[in-house]
Amino acid sequence: MDRRIGESGTTLMPGNAGATSTSTATARRDAEGAAPYDFDVEWWVPEGSAVTPTTVAVHTGSIAAVRKPGAAAVYALVTSRSTATTITYDPNVCPALMGDPVDARRSIEKLVALADVVKVSDEDLAWLVPDADPVEVARDWVALGPAIVIVPLGGARAVAVTAAREMRVAAPRRHVVETVGAGDSFRGELIGGLWDVQLPGAICRDTLRSSASSTIRHMLERCVEVAAIALARPVANPPCRRDLGQTTSLTPTDSSIPDKPRSG
Repeated sequence: MDRRIGESGTTLMPGNAGATSTSTATARRDAEGAAPYDFDVEWWVPEGSAVTPTTVAVHTGSIAAVRKPGAAAVYALVTSRSTATTITYDPNVCPALMGDPVDARRSIEKLVALADVVKVSDEDLAWLVPDADPVEVARDWVALGPAIVIVPLGGARAVAVTAAREMRVAAPRRHVVETVGAGDSFRGELIGGLWDVQLPGAICRDTLRSSASSTIRHMLERCVEVAAIALARPVANPPCRRDLGQTTSLTPTDSSIPDKPRSG
């Protein structure tokens, strides 16, 4: 979590000049385009890190939210602003750094309960909750408190789960060249999409929970389109907004899957 998004723009959190080494992540791409990582990370929250009263959205996830000692400070920071800002969270698990999945899940679900919007991949859930249906886990997480839990399902498909309904979309098929950066691209478009429809901020929380399915579906379609473009690029190179629309000439898929109302 290295940024805060405020009404006046995006502000970098304070940097850290006191680490004894530079944190690194080494990706080695396999024949299918997947990239297992090796990490060497030193992590804590720099002194002076804070969320200002004008901040309307806070995002966190991955190593920062789980790895000690910084994780405790991240949790405290999110807790301090959870009633006043929109919280978005992406567990983005790193098994090599998160230890036992049972312990990691406890930490992750504490943040899920504080979040308004959660994005979690099916691969993340396969590690956290082996053999479970990712959509069923998403339903359980919605019950913890988020307005929306979104699960990318591989390739360029995704499902959004709310208390009222489930929406599934898929982008046109593209050949997968590189998986690195696709999840980050998806998440960036999700946060940008919330901003486009003016949903960040505590005063918008009720509106977010009652958002029309068409609004959520549109955001989800944009997210999978962005991920599809990223997957088709030979290097980790997230697309810009001007790149959207390039998938329209490709083979259509099940992007018109109807919404599924939830019962119970």
